[in-house]
Amino acid sequence: MEFLSFALLILSFAAGEEVQDFPESCQKELQLGSKKYRVTSRTVIHQSCSIHGDVEVELHAPLLFDAVELHGSVTFLATASFHEACLSVAGPMKIHGSVEFRSCRNNATGSPGGAVYVGGDLHVDGSARFQNCHAESAGGAIYVDGDFWQSGGTMQFDNCSAENGGALSVHGGLQQSGGTLSFGGCSARKWGGAIHLEGDLQHSGGSVNVHDCTASEGGGLYLKEHIVDWTAGSMFASNCSSSRGGAMVAKSLVQSGGQLDFESCGASIEAGVLHLQQDLNQTAGSMSFKGGFAAARGGCAIIENRFWQMGGSMLFSNCTSQRSHGGAIHVGHRGFGGLKASGKLTFRGCSSNSGGAIKVTAGGAEFSNGTFLFEDCIADTGGAVSVSAGHFIHSSGSSTFSRCRALTSVGGALKVEGAQSLFKMRGGSMRFSDCWAFSNGGALFVMKGLRQQGGDIELMNCSSTSQGGGIYIGLRDGGNLEQDAGSISLNKCYVAGGDFQFGFGGGISVGDSVRQSGTIRLENCHVEGGSGGGMKVRRMLNVSGSMSFSSCRATKDGGAFTADSVYVEGGAKLSFDKCRAKAGGALKLDMGFEQQGGDVSFRNCSTWNVGAQVLKLMSENARHGRGGGAIWIRNGNLTQTAGGLRFYGCGGVKGGAVYISEGHLILKGGKQDYVECVASSGGGGVFLHKGHVFQQKTDLTFQSCKAQRKGGAVDVSHGSYYQSPGTLLNITKCVARDHGGGLFASESLHLADVDFRENFAWGSGMAAIARDDVVMDSMHFTGDGESVISAPLVVVQKTVNCTASQQCRLRAREVQVNEFLCPIGAGRYKGRLAEGCLPCVAGRVQILEETNASCAPCPSNSFCSAQYLRAFPGYMLSSDNISRMYHCPNSMACPGGDLPNKTKPMCGNGYTGLGCAECETATHGKSDVDILQCIPCANERMHWPLALPVQVSLETLEEKQSNVLLNQFMAFAVVAGSTLSSTMNTKTLKQFSSRNSDIVWWSGLLQPDAGASLECILGYLGLPKTVWHSHLISSVTPVLLMLLFAVIKDVPSALMVGSNCFLPRFWGDVGRFFVCYRIEPEADGGQQICRFLPPQPWALLALFVLLFLGVLLGWWRSVTAAERQRAHVIYLTRGYQPRYASWELERLVRKMVLRLFTALLPVTLFPALHMAGNTLVLLFAWTVHLHVAPYQRAKWNVTEALLLTTALLMTILSNCMIANDSHWGHSVLTQYVLFFVIVSLALVASLVILVMFLLQVYQERFAPQDVEKKTLEE
Repeated sequence: MEFLSFALLILSFAAGEEVQDFPESCQKELQLGSKKYRVTSRTVIHQSCSIHGDVEVELHAPLLFDAVELHGSVTFLATASFHEACLSVAGPMKIHGSVEFRSCRNNATGSPGGAVYVGGDLHVDGSARFQNCHAESAGGAIYVDGDFWQSGGTMQFDNCSAENGGALSVHGGLQQSGGTLSFGGCSARKWGGAIHLEGDLQHSGGSVNVHDCTASEGGGLYLKEHIVDWTAGSMFASNCSSSRGGAMVAKSLVQSGGQLDFESCGASIEAGVLHLQQDLNQTAGSMSFKGGFAAARGGCAIIENRFWQMGGSMLFSNCTSQRSHGGAIHVGHRGFGGLKASGKLTFRGCSSNSGGAIKVTAGGAEFSNGTFLFEDCIADTGGAVSVSAGHFIHSSGSSTFSRCRALTSVGGALKVEGAQSLFKMRGGSMRFSDCWAFSNGGALFVMKGLRQQGGDIELMNCSSTSQGGGIYIGLRDGGNLEQDAGSISLNKCYVAGGDFQFGFGGGISVGDSVRQSGTIRLENCHVEGGSGGGMKVRRMLNVSGSMSFSSCRATKDGGAFTADSVYVEGGAKLSFDKCRAKAGGALKLDMGFEQQGGDVSFRNCSTWNVGAQVLKLMSENARHGRGGGAIWIRNGNLTQTAGGLRFYGCGGVKGGAVYISEGHLILKGGKQDYVECVASSGGGGVFLHKGHVFQQKTDLTFQSCKAQRKGGAVDVSHGSYYQSPGTLLNITKCVARDHGGGLFASESLHLADVDFRENFAWGSGMAAIARDDVVMDSMHFTGDGESVISAPLVVVQKTVNCTASQQCRLRAREVQVNEFLCPIGAGRYKGRLAEGCLPCVAGRVQILEETNASCAPCPSNSFCSAQYLRAFPGYMLSSDNISRMYHCPNSMACPGGDLPNKTKPMCGNGYTGLGCAECETATHGKSDVDILQCIPCANERMHWPLALPVQVSLETLEEKQSNVLLNQFMAFAVVAGSTLSSTMNTKTLKQFSSRNSDIVWWSGLLQPDAGASLECILGYLGLPKTVWHSHLISSVTPVLLMLLFAVIKDVPSALMVGSNCFLPRFWGDVGRFFVCYRIEPEADGGQQICRFLPPQPWALLALFVLLFLGVLLGWWRSVTAAERQRAHVIYLTRGYQPRYASWELERLVRKMVLRLFTALLPVTLFPALHMAGNTLVLLFAWTVHLHVAPYQRAKWNVTEALLLTTALLMTILSNCMIANDSHWGHSVLTQYVLFFVIVSLALVASLVILVMFLLQVYQERFAPQDVEKKTLEE
């Protein structure tokens, strides 16, 4: 210092500047101007002084004021070391101008303040600079015994040092609302390399810059018992260091704004940047920590009590705790603490032994309403976050963990290790990617349990080398996962590598149980050298939400997960896709599987590496794989009471879908489906090693399942299968290479209703095989089976339905079947060791569906194959007895139907019954002409009349020739119509009519009207449609007309006219009652069927005969001499010679007999007898007329003879046509010629007589008037 003073003196003389002594007194104000001053002795100014000027003061001794204000520019240059501060102010001090202190040193151990000592408060709004100042005590540059206030200006401290507060020591608080505080290269032997405060730091503006400062504690700032309240402004600290709190030590830090940045600060022990004795509270603003380091805990910060972030942001980059906990932050001490973050937290490249980014030792941690990012954080355990006491709670916001690692232990990203600590996920989202742990929990390790009430957890490509590639929960004997809502998703998580040979849970490992109601998804997770490719649960998995496993695999057991037991309930949805393991491709369970609801599905799960869709069975796979392509239950039951359980394309060695080592398959409800499952040994769908199947209420379906050995669908290796009534067992297209294409049981099969469809076995038992008895209620079989079921004893209490199979046999030493239902073309067969349905051989037929009948002989008059039957026209079959062929009385009613297709019906439209001899009562009625013809009741078909109405006037006695012609034509029309009907009923004309319906319609005009049916009128009236009732109703109208005529004229006239008009029809209808027929030959036992007889038929016949005789007697008496002149007698006798007056009686008898033949011998049944009877009647009438000639005029006799001859010729030709039609060698052309001749005769005769009638009518009506007119003119 002496050298420095001498140097300054020489320089001042050389400059020619005069150095004055500093005034020793001040009257409130000193105007020093622009001069240089010196203080050569300790100077005390006891007044409050305001110093102005631009001066430089050389201090050879200290300067003291009671109070001072500095204006202008004042530089204090110490030339020596003192035992007190260069400038001491007993009271307050204010700096408004610019002040500089250089090289001030206070060597007194008990005197604070190297450059300035302020006994009161220090107010700064100007500028101050302190260089190379030192104090042995506190405040290397300034010591303030009161408070420090800065509202502006700049205060710069360079290379200052002290015991405490290397640059600034304030006994009170520091309040900065503006300006700048800058500290560089400052140091303290103890506390606060830059600032030491014994009060609070309140920062509402301005900035604080600290760099390269050091101290034992608080390399930059030290406020051990006080608070930093930061509301605005900024702070930047860099390269600061200490043993604790490399940048700052304080009681608490409260930030509601502003910016705090720390860079490259470190601590040789702990708290590399910030050490807070209590809390850190951030509601706004930002903080950044870069490159902080500590040898022990808290690479960047230690918060002994609570970390509370309600807003703002924090960045921690490359923070390191070399040998302890919390690479960035360590929170909690001695049971107090806790972390709650709601703003933005970012951690990058942080590392430590435990909690690479955050270590919480008390109070737990909670993330909510913020964004939290952890990247490339590393620790021995808990790569990013470690919570050793309290819970970890994620309420909302977003958390992301990327590339975090636990190098030697557990929890690659997050570790919650307290004995009572839980991971609670309440909302928001958490993302873990590329995290890794050496031991357990590649992303997340939780000691006590994980409880999720909402939010989403997603893990991608996380791994470990022991258990839980993504998540590990609990120790060996504890730890639960409870999910009430939200989702957990894992993709490409795995357990692999390291020295562990028994890894578990490629995605999740749970030490106790799982209760799940939300959503869990695992994709592409696996474990090498262990079990549970997706999840490992030590005890029970309880599922009521949604869980899915896709492409998960394990080297050993349980490609998707392993557990003691699984319980599925409610609306759960559990799915497995492409999971694979050595045993239990999807699940490996030690104690059982129970489903009480929901939906569970397995797709393409297997115990080998080949596709399960194709039966590609390799010895290598069979040697290395084990049972249960989807599920392996070691010692327990698979129980289902509700819901759906489905397996698609699964494959295993034993049990393509399910393998139960010791236990039962208990099905109490719901539905199970097995589709395209494959086993390289037994049980394409299910394999039970020791146990039984109890199917009580569940519907069970197997489709396209395959087994290399036995049991294409189910193999009960040491047990039985029990199916209760009311359940469905459907086995379709299942295949076994040895035995039991559908079912195999080493003991017995007790089945209720089974549906076997197209199953196959190269050995025996295409549908099922049992070593003991097979007892069933009923069975449905589809496919061809030489041996459908094979067992020592087969008992079917109801039916075996083989309608979808051409061959179906049950093979046993004893077969007891109540009924076989065979298909069309097959019949029941019974052999010595087999019974079932076999195809019909040639010459036998079976056309019934679902019948227990054997094959029947083919009937005659039919085209017959094993499964098709067609009757020839004129015949019909009944499906009740296809061996009996029935002849149809009316051959036109039977078109030749076929069975069983019924493309053409056995009976024509309107016909029914055996022989098609009955009419459909609802729509048709029996014809009034032919009782074996059925007429549609709704048909209103019009016919040309064959008999014109006769206008008869009994008032005149004039003889009219037209009446004679009309009576002759009507008699001819009766015979002609009957003849044409007989010819139309031949086979030739039937075939012709089917091809030429229009011609047939015109030919029908020449027949008597067959389109009327009185039975239709009975139906309209609601009366029974019977022949008796129709006869009664047909008699009502004639009787009423005769009564009316008797009233108008007299009774004899009414009887005479009525009998002439209505008696032939009445008498002919009597013959309808006595029509009888056969539908089977008499030689084959066919009986006469007389189904039209009225009540008391013989008494009624006797009554009709008496009536007939009475009418004849009445006619005979009417033509006696006493009655001849009466009008009604003249009407009947006027055309005949007097001696043949009763000749009209012959015509009446002839018409009655012809009508009787028409009704009694219908042409549809007896055409030959009908025509023979007509021929005899006509021959008799022709012979008598030629011999007697009864008419008065010769031309009438000629006309009658010609008509009788024509009619007789037509009947003879008709008989020829009928006889020729039944001969095997007849010619169709001949038949057509005969028919043409018959029709021609009828038409020519009708036209001739019609022309004669019309000419005669004209003469009778108009010729007399012409004669009278000529007479008057003359």
